[in-house]
Amino acid sequence: MRRRPNKGFQRVLEAPRSGGCFTSPNAERLAKKPVAVRLPISVDATVRRIAEERGISVGDWIREVISAHLKDNNEPAQ
Repeated sequence: MRRRPNKGFQRVLEAPRSGGCFTSPNAERLAKKPVAVRLPISVDATVRRIAEERGISVGDWIREVISAHLKDNNEPAQ
């Protein structure tokens, strides 16, 4: 049986890091604790499609959207 390449592991190997920690696309360090959100199936499908069309991960797209929303609503970063 032939093993398929592990795409998730490959993404982790290629992910940007700073000081051993994962970083966001703008080189800011990411929080230590991940946030898990269950999305409705239709929303999940749309998010995955948009991220794939842009050539980025779902996590990167979600971080971009949240950051843009906070900026648009003048929410200060802490």
